[in-house]
Amino acid sequence: MSTDKEIPLFIMNGLGNKIAVVDIRHYNGDFLASCVIDLLNHLLIQFDQLMVIRQSITINIAAYVQIYNNDGSEAEACGNGIRCVAKIIGDGINPIRLETVAGILNVNFQSKDKITVDMGLPKFKWYDIPLSCEVPNTSEVKLQLSPNNNLSSCSSSVCSIGNPHAIIWVEHNCDIPLDSLGSTLENHPIFSKRANITTAKIVHPSHVITRTWERGVGLTKACGSAACAVTACGVRKGTLARRVKVSLPGGDLDIAWLSNDSGVLMTGPAELEHQGVIKQLPFDKLKFEVQVEK
Repeated sequence: MSTDKEIPLFIMNGLGNKIAVVDIRHYNGDFLASCVIDLLNHLLIQFDQLMVIRQSITINIAAYVQIYNNDGSEAEACGNGIRCVAKIIGDGINPIRLETVAGILNVNFQSKDKITVDMGLPKFKWYDIPLSCEVPNTSEVKLQLSPNNNLSSCSSSVCSIGNPHAIIWVEHNCDIPLDSLGSTLENHPIFSKRANITTAKIVHPSHVITRTWERGVGLTKACGSAACAVTACGVRKGTLARRVKVSLPGGDLDIAWLSNDSGVLMTGPAELEHQGVIKQLPFDKLKFEVQVEK
């Protein structure tokens, strides 16, 4: 539990997705996420997302979670991060309900290291994603690229599952060089709020291999919401089953979209790597002390 002068900090691993979590539910001082992000970068602590746990004012909600990307931009969703938050505060609670800017997420512990998050309904209408212009069929969106790139264009399926995603279906997972084109695609003018860019190779209808360039982060070992988006878009196109194993560079996630009227269920692990505390000396002079190392 945090005090009015200390903030617990947890460094987590969500299938290779590096997650930093701070719990400020009992902290009474001024809080700026940008200060924590600067601190972590100064200490060379790698992280993709920062999850900030706040008190929720909604009845029967365990906490309100704010999500920040490594570049300081705020994100609407992070499935791997939500599993990490649930592991920290959900001991003895099942199910646990967490609130984000994208809505309320229900989390269930299947076992100590197997956590399921209901990521909610995918959205396919162009204005819900959102796109900057009307697109008649979001299952087939042509992304025009600069003539200076190796590709003049590529086709993608786009949707929102808390945050915007573009799925590029490939024959080989290296067909699209995300390391060089990821930033261009993320910032494509058609995406009003940028987008996560994922390449997806279908092995068979219940197995797909993915790589993701994550908005505000870059290439990542895992993106839970992208795995959900791949499954939802594949089901919509008729190329994937309702239950899919999604293989990411960091490992596998089990994704299920059981019906069009239900949320996408994501099941995977969450691991605590380090635990520390941020002390106010005052807040603009932060100190990090490692208290426990796994």
